[in-house]
Amino acid sequence: MKWSENEIEILKQNYECNGVDYIKMILPDRTKKGIVWKVGDLGLKVNRELYNLRISRTKLNTTKPFNLYKVNPDIFLNIDSKEISYILGFLWADGYIRNDCISMWLKKDDSENIKHIFDSTGIWNNYYRKLKGRKEQMSFHTHNKYIFNFLVENDYLSKSYVNQSKILSLIPNELKHYFFRGYFDGDGSIWMKNNQCIMNITSTYEQDWSVIEELFNNLDIRYTTSCYNDKNRKSKCSRIVTQNMNGIVKFFNYIYQNDDMGLKRKLNTFLKIKVKYDNIVMKNKKIKENNSCTHCESKNFITKGNYKNNKKRYMCKDCNRTFIGI
Repeated sequence: MKWSENEIEILKQNYECNGVDYIKMILPDRTKKGIVWKVGDLGLKVNRELYNLRISRTKLNTTKPFNLYKVNPDIFLNIDSKEISYILGFLWADGYIRNDCISMWLKKDDSENIKHIFDSTGIWNNYYRKLKGRKEQMSFHTHNKYIFNFLVENDYLSKSYVNQSKILSLIPNELKHYFFRGYFDGDGSIWMKNNQCIMNITSTYEQDWSVIEELFNNLDIRYTTSCYNDKNRKSKCSRIVTQNMNGIVKFFNYIYQNDDMGLKRKLNTFLKIKVKYDNIVMKNKKIKENNSCTHCESKNFITKGNYKNNKKRYMCKDCNRTFIGI
């Protein structure tokens, strides 16, 4: 695979003082052998003095003040902002941590959409890449051992098979919905066509869904969980899914309290479903106002189908008898 200009620039800026393992972390789709060959072709060499200095600073318990870091660790260690709660949710979905490095790759359009959220917390490095058959991607990247250790302590290295209870215990209740918003922006998807809509969150085959199940139960959202194992494609995953507008709108109302910070493309789909749902609720309200059971005068009924002359057939849930109305 041909090296892009952006990848070559990453090599030139980082290889001298960071070495091949660091480059492999930034460019996970490149092999170490390929990286070594390319830096040799470019005539790049590791500066041992700078490299050893970086490694020693990583290992030492440095007394450098937190406010001098590009991203202040204190805002993660003491969570009190919606931006950090949102970022922690997104990192749980799509984050990658290794060797004191925290990074996340997204489609370029999505990254640019939420860049202001990351920028509000400090200076994150941004890199670009274009993988074969995919849209251009952009990353958020920072090297910070304190944030790294904080994430490790709260299960971010084992998030493929454990739930989010540890990190959520550190987030104030009034900010928890931002965590779930970030998590959904990372791993969630929502789709609507005509009157059919589906919302799901997809994760690893071994994912522990207990926290999400508890949230859905508290919000009175009907859902199903399922696991998929496609041996032909060597692909495994699990999902939690809801397919009713009422449940999707309840989730929307929960995660989008107060503001609309986050991925606009997902918010816009939520808004379309909410408009559709509100129209259905209004229509049903008018039906209730204009009809009542002809047998017992109850307003507790459901629509059973169409009847002639633009009328409808209803079933009374109190007397279990059908009647015709408008």
